[in-house]
Amino acid sequence: MGFDFGTKRIGVAVGQTTTATAQALTTVTCRTRRSHWQAIGELIRQWQPDAFVVGWPTHADGKDHALWPQIEAFCRQLSSRWHRPVYKINEHLSSFEAESYARDSHRAPVKDTDSTAAQIILDSWLRQNS
Repeated sequence: MGFDFGTKRIGVAVGQTTTATAQALTTVTCRTRRSHWQAIGELIRQWQPDAFVVGWPTHADGKDHALWPQIEAFCRQLSSRWHRPVYKINEHLSSFEAESYARDSHRAPVKDTDSTAAQIILDSWLRQNS
């Protein structure tokens, strides 16, 4: 299960190592900490992932994004709550790529760029680790 972490929304995607493919699933709105953990917990119970992949944003110069402490805390929570490995992958420009995906494929605009960004993050990890 892949995540594109944000303080207001968390994009979620699912994938499988057999085909090394991922698909956008949903976006969880972060109204409160408790509400987003409840929603994520429901998705984990439903999909039963073996591991988690979380996008790690960096700037063009390679420096960590200002969100890294919150993303690190999110990763620790995933690991401690569900006892599965958490892998981090550089997600530089995944949201931009998600928006470009809709334009390049001549589809209607992607309304849920967060889950599409999570799909891109998970796809990248699957390609690198399959």
